[in-house]
Amino acid sequence: MSPYSVGKIPHHIHNNIDSPYAFTPIMTYIGAIIYDGSIALAPNGWTVDFDGINDYTITHNLGSDLYAVNVTSAQGNNEVVTAVVGPPFPNSFDVSWFKTVDASKIASSFYFTLTAVKNTHQYPNYSQT
Repeated sequence: MSPYSVGKIPHHIHNNIDSPYAFTPIMTYIGAIIYDGSIALAPNGWTVDFDGINDYTITHNLGSDLYAVNVTSAQGNNEVVTAVVGPPFPNSFDVSWFKTVDASKIASSFYFTLTAVKNTHQYPNYSQT
């Protein structure tokens, strides 16, 4: 065999088994919440509490309030809606929906992205229902 031949190099991963886990300083999490408060997509272990009118509380396991949340309405209810996202708490955030025309409360399906800084968590696993 030639000393200059091409050889296979094992796949290098940081999975805390083969080598130490590599944390990224910024991590983005995504989710999809149905208007009735059920989860269509979210990291495993995250839950939603819905008051039946317009308030959703998404509970996570980050243990930090160093994050920002963006939400987008996904429901085709022929209403123009506006979201109010509450302040970040160490293990949850709130989302409320209102009709833009008259500010009355409304339930709405939505997508969210949560971007955390000073990340200390491994990549999330997602469950889809």
